[in-house]
Amino acid sequence: MAGATTRQPQDQAKQKPRQDQAKQKPRPDRAKQKPRLRPDQARQRLSLMPDQAAQKPLAEERPGQRARKPLAEERESSQLALGAVAAGPGTERDGGRATGRQEATGLQTGQEQTGLTGLQTGQEQTGGQEETELQGTGGQLQKEPTQQIQLKAQALIYPVLQALDLYTPSYQQNQYMPILPRTLMVRFWSEYFTSDKAFFRAMMANTHNNPESSSLLKFVNWSAFLPETYHRKYNYSAPAVTKGTVAMDGPSRSLADPRASPLLVPDAALRSLPKAYILTCEYDVLRDDGIMYATRLRAAGVEVTHEHYDTGFHGALMFTVWPTDFLIARRMTDNYIKWLKENL
Repeated sequence: MAGATTRQPQDQAKQKPRQDQAKQKPRPDRAKQKPRLRPDQARQRLSLMPDQAAQKPLAEERPGQRARKPLAEERESSQLALGAVAAGPGTERDGGRATGRQEATGLQTGQEQTGLTGLQTGQEQTGGQEETELQGTGGQLQKEPTQQIQLKAQALIYPVLQALDLYTPSYQQNQYMPILPRTLMVRFWSEYFTSDKAFFRAMMANTHNNPESSSLLKFVNWSAFLPETYHRKYNYSAPAVTKGTVAMDGPSRSLADPRASPLLVPDAALRSLPKAYILTCEYDVLRDDGIMYATRLRAAGVEVTHEHYDTGFHGALMFTVWPTDFLIARRMTDNYIKWLKENL
């Protein structure tokens, strides 16, 4: 025990000089620390920084590197590029207006074509009645007193052309077909006229015609305008005519407007229409609308190209991109573009 007590003071004596030496050595960071600036010196230095920053370039340009344009010039270049894209291939921009030939159009004024066609814009229809409003009829456009556009062609892709008889053979045959079943097409029609659900139920039962529209049923009599091969097992029965309720009288009167149902125009109005391209598909509720229109146009002396696809379905034209790249869609596209090139 005595030996242990005599060694302890010696160890403490050896350790103390080392602690004193560590305290005496200055820290490296303190030795290199710069003196702090007074507040007035700091303000003076900050006031000089903007001028110094303006004199120095933000980044040195490498050899061969183009100098960056000012922001205003970049914005102007971007706007011009967007304008060129909007004009599309094969067009020129003159004073902000796209001119030149557009292959997918069907109207022509002199040497310049515009973006409309005789009965629609040359784009495929999806069953929505908004596109039928765009169709109108070529005769309606020609009757406008201020209309100076000369119709050159009309192109209809599985078109929707009448709302008087929603029980044609194609409506019955394809009532459960995907993409455009009968229920959805009837809903498009009913909501185009009114939001009244009673009118939708009347259209589903094909009892939505009133005495005014009943006088036009002769223009959509499929037993007269459909070839026998499309009659199949179905027998024609004229749609029922009812006076309806007060809520249904308003939209029901709109059924007789040919701007909503182009098939309702008389034969005399069809004779002045330009040549037509009509595409129909076998598995489509709208098949008979297009076929009846082709029949009536031919009877009126209008040149008609009617391409019917026995294995086609409504909306097939949009299936041209993987993984839904269908051969029939490419065939439709090729045939349609070929007709446009030959007739525009």
